[in-house]
Amino acid sequence: MDVILYSLLLAKKLNIDISKELEAKIKKNKARFKIN
Repeated sequence: MDVILYSLLLAKKLNIDISKELEAKIKKNKARFKIN
């Protein structure tokens, strides 16, 4: 039971990290388009 719970928490953390990275990349791309 604990292992499953831990896995879910880890997956949530990873999803959050990935979405933050994607947001940063999108912001960089938008900034690049504004410059051009």
